[in-house]
Amino acid sequence: PVVVKPNSLSRGRNYYLCNSKEEVERALKNIYEKSKNYDYLALAQEYIKPTVEYRAIVFQNELQLVYTVKKQITDEKIIGEIKEFIKTISPVLSIDFAGLDIIVGENGNKYLLEINSEPGFANFVAKNGEGPIIEMYKNILATSLGNIRKIC
Repeated sequence: PVVVKPNSLSRGRNYYLCNSKEEVERALKNIYEKSKNYDYLALAQEYIKPTVEYRAIVFQNELQLVYTVKKQITDEKIIGEIKEFIKTISPVLSIDFAGLDIIVGENGNKYLLEINSEPGFANFVAKNGEGPIIEMYKNILATSLGNIRKIC
């Protein structure tokens, strides 16, 4: 199976799990159809059944926050594993600020699904409060100010 989705939409809108060439063609037709869910660019990737999905917020290649759909991750073992995974990406792609969608497949391997340059936090805040997001931005600001002081 493959996943076909528009490049610019979010939250699973116009997302298709396809098991045949015909399903892929229908998915592409829907994505390219001039409607509110239109996109001029479609993405396709192998479907990997996840056991868990994480959103990792990264600033200057450093992990700032990890969470699932339901909760913030505070388990140091998981945080360490996500940090190690991000280290494999950093040499290839420098990440200034982004949300990385990472899944763990049934085989135990981690996979980067996508990088969101403008991650939203509404769902996270609704379930976890705004405290962790405020702390994350405080850390980002402190890092940024420290970098500015080094330049000056």
